[in-house]
Amino acid sequence: MLLMLPRLFACLLSFVSDYSMYRICRLYSQNYRARLLTLASSYVTLVYGTRTFSNTTEMALNSLLLYVVAYCMRHSDQVILQDEYLSDKYNAAGTPVERVKFYKLRSSLPHHSLSCCLLVATVAVAGIFIRPTFLAFAFPPVFFWLQRGLGSKIIGLGVFHLRILIFTLSAIPATVIFIVIDSFYYGYLTVNEICEFKIGLDNFVVTPLNFLKYNMNTDNLSKHGLHPRYLHFLVNVPLLYNVLGLMSLGAVLSLVYRGVRRKWSDLPRVQSIIGLMTSSFFIPILVLSIFPHQEARFLIPVTLPVIFLHSQRIRHISNTEQRCHEKGTAYNITFSRGSRRSMLLTLCKQTPEDHSSIDRQARDITLLGSFIHMKWVQHRWKLFI
Repeated sequence: MLLMLPRLFACLLSFVSDYSMYRICRLYSQNYRARLLTLASSYVTLVYGTRTFSNTTEMALNSLLLYVVAYCMRHSDQVILQDEYLSDKYNAAGTPVERVKFYKLRSSLPHHSLSCCLLVATVAVAGIFIRPTFLAFAFPPVFFWLQRGLGSKIIGLGVFHLRILIFTLSAIPATVIFIVIDSFYYGYLTVNEICEFKIGLDNFVVTPLNFLKYNMNTDNLSKHGLHPRYLHFLVNVPLLYNVLGLMSLGAVLSLVYRGVRRKWSDLPRVQSIIGLMTSSFFIPILVLSIFPHQEARFLIPVTLPVIFLHSQRIRHISNTEQRCHEKGTAYNITFSRGSRRSMLLTLCKQTPEDHSSIDRQARDITLLGSFIHMKWVQHRWKLFI
């Protein structure tokens, strides 16, 4: 039971990344089948993402944070576009009746500036207290959440500063809760001390600060192993993501080259989903490269951005049902080895061409249902064998 329950929890937690990927793709009308299949059969998901590492929780929280921020960006873009259109109509209106009509339409638009603020702040704080390196992964999504719509006619620097203030205040409740929990857990704070009002600053433990103090000391890191600072980029990224990792690094170098050549029109828009995913891949790895102790598992939270950006280039799967185009009954079997005892089986079946289309549709196994089912079977295999 002690072995099964943590592994089962880690398995269920891995589906947060799948759900976040699916929702982001639907928000931006992207092909979700290729991305979900790549994510579900990924070495990172099967080996690292289903074990009880703190990095596993970090990956799930980062995926959730990216989804929430992507939703807020999409929602703000739609509302700002409608607001600017109605504002132009209001200014061009020739009669008071028309002005009143457009004013009411503008007033009826949903609020978007501070949408999901408490959720974004809570997820960011939870990730930082679970693993303080989450600060590097949370910075790009939080920044993109703060600067939504900046530069438009209705969003100025005042709104940007207001969002920073409200975000900071929204993070306080979760911060206090985690500090109190850690203080109780490590024995610095007891119930008797609270009842007797014998509480001081020494009774509280801020684990992210202790983590940073420990890891800023090179002598401490030398006990765990010191690595060259280029290890993450040149070794760990290709090791974890193979072709997708090389494509991601190539894309970043291409953006840097365009920036140096001042080809600004060739760069992705700052407030676009491509900009969000690209910065969520590059900036965390750059920050983590500062520390000389570099393990491959430290990078698994960037799995969703890597797969979202580049998986469609290696898997050409349409959003309609995928079929096997061979005569007779065909089986397309893909094995992804996570260990000697684990593999993921994706099965696509089709009846002969002379059968009715209804019969073929009834026998087809959709890719989405297939990989979810087989992923669950794979984890049960690993747990019980």
